Amino acid sequence: MGSIDIKHHFFFGGQDFSNALSINHEGLLYEEDAISVKEFTVIEKQGRRPKMEDTYLIVDRFRNNPEEGLYCIFDGHSSDHISKYLANNFSTIFEICLNKTQEVIENIKNQKVKSEIYEIKQSIKEKREDDRHYWRKRFGLQDDSDNMDDEEELSESSSIRYNKEIKDIMERIFIKEDEIIINRSDLRNSKMRNNKDVKMEDIKRELKLYKHEDEEENNEESTQEEEEKSQDIHDLIDVTVCVEQKMDVIMTQTFEYINSKIINNLGKSSGSTAVVIYITKEEDKKVLYCANCGDSMAFLVNQTSIEDLCGFHHHTNLEEKKRIRTKNRDLNTNKEFDRVGDTISVTRAFGDRNFSKFGLICTPDVKRIELAKEHKFCIITSDGITDKVTTEDIYKISLKNEESLEICTKITNLAHRRGTTDNTTCCVLKPTISSC
Repeated sequence: MGSIDIKHHFFFGGQDFSNALSINHEGLLYEEDAISVKEFTVIEKQGRRPKMEDTYLIVDRFRNNPEEGLYCIFDGHSSDHISKYLANNFSTIFEICLNKTQEVIENIKNQKVKSEIYEIKQSIKEKREDDRHYWRKRFGLQDDSDNMDDEEELSESSSIRYNKEIKDIMERIFIKEDEIIINRSDLRNSKMRNNKDVKMEDIKRELKLYKHEDEEENNEESTQEEEEKSQDIHDLIDVTVCVEQKMDVIMTQTFEYINSKIINNLGKSSGSTAVVIYITKEEDKKVLYCANCGDSMAFLVNQTSIEDLCGFHHHTNLEEKKRIRTKNRDLNTNKEFDRVGDTISVTRAFGDRNFSKFGLICTPDVKRIELAKEHKFCIITSDGITDKVTTEDIYKISLKNEESLEICTKITNLAHRRGTTDNTTCCVLKPTISSC
């Protein structure tokens, strides 16, 4: 199926959306001329369930950017209400979160640069004034800028020396100013860039600090405030660069905002897991982000190995079991449940509002990978696949085939041959690597 020449290239699965721009009702979608990746294939197949509860969402050329793509699988349980909602709304809300974050970053940069330029100008002005007083005192002149007759008292040689030394001082001042401005244009290379402890609170604090800067310029400030405002501009802008790389913050905000809408507005007790692959370009590098909650999986296959990109949010995972241990208990007997609320197997998911009291959350695990030539395929699956097909199986199939369609077909068929009764969705991407 060829893509449509529109602003975004949307593909929906598992449902009959009236506003979908391209739907394949046969459960197979193969795009051999993709934009954000070389090609991709999606195959969905209903198992022995009353209805298909898996959905998928693909936005090739996400945010109208040919370098960006969004590839998602949502595996609903108890019904398809939540998975359909996610397929229809996730890309819009995620785009808003990304754009808002960039807006905040640009605002901080602009406000801080404005503050620093003002301080530079004030410093130069004060320096010039100090130098004027110094030289007039040194040559025995009255400190009166309006009394120009005093200048005639300078001898010719003294006047030349005076002008030369003033010129040297001014050159040093302007060289310093130029250094600051030049450094400001090269901030992305500073050591602060790798700071791992940046939080959104830092952004909010700085916004609050400079929100009313114009109103406060004429007010007397304390020593502490002066120190904060004279903080090296490298620090703040490099902090914002770190925040740009903090996709876990943006993804978590997106997941939790969507979940609040689901719980407050849909009024359903069903839920859905999610795997989100976001491909973008950062400077000259193609980058893949994976965010997941639940037991759906994603893998990155290279020439020598396969990498699991997801956290396994299942009641059999010891780390997850430890996290919910204090909440996942019978209120009467205080006996610890095996499953969450003694009912569902996943420990993280959208919806399922009745199980949040037992420790269920929607906070995703987020992983960042810089794509390289050795990365051959990214494979995303619902748990209907991975319940029957091992990671080693997926790796072997990927090594033996060169096309996403072949890999996706063989993985799906293997799961059903081995007797899966669950609905299955498999998506295979062939990444595009930047030539830079």
